[in-house]
Amino acid sequence: MPSKEELVRELSKKKKSELIRLLDAPKSSAKKELVKELSKKKKSELLKLLEQPSRKDSKLWLISGSVLLAVLLVIGFSMQGKEEGTTLIYLTDKNCGDCYNVSINGPVLRQYGLNPVVKEYDINSPEGKYLISKYSIKRIPTFIVLGVNDSYEKLLAVWHTVGTIENDSALVFRKPERISYKFKVLNSSGEFIMFVPPVEVLGGFVDTGEELCTENGKPLVYFFGSTSCPHSRWEHPIIENISSQFNTTIVFKDNMDTNNDKNVYIHYLDINRGAVPFTVIGCRFVRLGSGESSILLNTTLAKLMKTHSSEVLNALSMYKSGNWTMREASRAIDKLVLRDLLCNVTNAC
Repeated sequence: MPSKEELVRELSKKKKSELIRLLDAPKSSAKKELVKELSKKKKSELLKLLEQPSRKDSKLWLISGSVLLAVLLVIGFSMQGKEEGTTLIYLTDKNCGDCYNVSINGPVLRQYGLNPVVKEYDINSPEGKYLISKYSIKRIPTFIVLGVNDSYEKLLAVWHTVGTIENDSALVFRKPERISYKFKVLNSSGEFIMFVPPVEVLGGFVDTGEELCTENGKPLVYFFGSTSCPHSRWEHPIIENISSQFNTTIVFKDNMDTNNDKNVYIHYLDINRGAVPFTVIGCRFVRLGSGESSILLNTTLAKLMKTHSSEVLNALSMYKSGNWTMREASRAIDKLVLRDLLCNVTNAC
């Protein structure tokens, strides 16, 4: 019989499906009973058995070192979150009645196979203060997951879109804006205050407060969309058309059905929330969604009247008379919105 070290090396190369088939290897009823007995043992007991089988348990090892190690690997993995345990910690603020309910994340985590022990701490409790300091928490309510290992590969693969994986393997949720704008942020004085959403400037675009981004001295304009999305299909030809009118003064990055400029898209996950269409103008103005209902935005119409009164009045007239649908009238308004914002970042108008 091969040594334990050789078996560990051999079995570590096998897929989980192969290990499960190994468990079916014993054919006699006696061996099957022994396998059943092994499967009932805790992971710690199996590990101890592997290290030095006692006289009492020696018959278990004699079944086959392969079967025993297979049981350990297969049954052991399924015990993660139960014996060793995963813990879900909600970090809340009892003084924030308007904050979103962080516990809505629990069912989402369970879809990834977690069955954690749940704990909850207020940010002003000793435990809460410790967690805020340890993980540099800057947005609450939030949650922390402890005890997640590599077997939760699907969860780990997407976690970077909503949080960080710390040095101690803790998963820290850092993007409450993906769920709601009703949360608190840590200010320069070390106090948590209500988050103020970005200010809308025109046609659904918000001011990011960021510096103008350029390439070769020209403002960068990004469009992210998908042909499977009807709103992207509506917006795409409009941004293409208006951008072409500024082709000497901007750099247009058309990401319709591409994964290019993914880093830019991820940078604004707090606003786009992983959806399309999404438009970025000079990194200064961004918008999630299309301009399909622009004709209904009274604040936008009032602003545009100052510089494009004839075009606005014509769009309103055509819409109210029934000659244009809302989408047709909005197309005219959306072109004005895009043109004004491109003028703002290029100073070319």
